[in-house]
Amino acid sequence: MIINAVREHTFPHHGWGRGHKISKEQIVGLVKALEIFVEEGDGLYEKQMRTAERIQNEMDQITGVDAVVVPNDDKFHEHPVMPHVPRVLIEWDKETLGFTGEELDKMVAVDDPPIFLRNTHYYNYYTDKEWRLIDTFYLRSSEEKILLDRLNRIFLKA
Repeated sequence: MIINAVREHTFPHHGWGRGHKISKEQIVGLVKALEIFVEEGDGLYEKQMRTAERIQNEMDQITGVDAVVVPNDDKFHEHPVMPHVPRVLIEWDKETLGFTGEELDKMVAVDDPPIFLRNTHYYNYYTDKEWRLIDTFYLRSSEEKILLDRLNRIFLKA
């Protein structure tokens, strides 16, 4: 008798949405997240895009470095399943500047605070250049200057 009562109140019978393996609390969380998303609109994306454009402009001033904003919007993105976050692609010739993408990772991570750039593939087979991505999603406004100062110091020293 107790076993039957317990069985009636557990999977798959214990509540609405259980057949979909979600609880009512998770549904409420999803609805609230959607409300926040709709209220915010594209404000966060536009802020991240302005950050990406500032980083691109700064990196373009360095001889031997090419920078481009990858908007990851509806028209242009890295990959069909990439999040809607602008990134800055920086490319350089390792022969000209004297270091690889892997070496850049070590140089930016050694100082305080350590910086970690995106991706583990360091070489673009199509352009014969090293490359890294700067992800604006994780950058706070105070960190943008730290990132740019560090990259400027490394690339200008080369």
